[in-house]
Amino acid sequence: MAHTYIFATVLLSIYTQLVLKWQLGKMPSLPASLSGKLIYLLTLISEPWILSTLVATFIGGVSWMAALSKFPVSYAFPFVSLAFVGVLVFDNILFNESITVVKVLGMSLIVSGLVISSSQLK
Repeated sequence: MAHTYIFATVLLSIYTQLVLKWQLGKMPSLPASLSGKLIYLLTLISEPWILSTLVATFIGGVSWMAALSKFPVSYAFPFVSLAFVGVLVFDNILFNESITVVKVLGMSLIVSGLVISSSQLK
């Protein structure tokens, strides 16, 4: 059950990144003026999908606190790197972003590091 907190944090992080990319892709560029930036940001946070990412980030933070109450940070934190893998895969599926050999090698190193670093829970 305790690992559920870690994986909830990772999944909520992936959700947040993908929804932000989707929603920001529909918006114009960030204006140069300070007042324009303020209006832009207020417009963003009034969007339901953007609000859902703020809620997801908050719940992810609470889930992370629960995870840290169960595991040493040196064990739990490497699992956060799974978000990189999830974002890469879903970015390809949802947004047709390319998955290159270099990206696959990088993700392989991340997963290998995770396996090595989490292999011993003290």
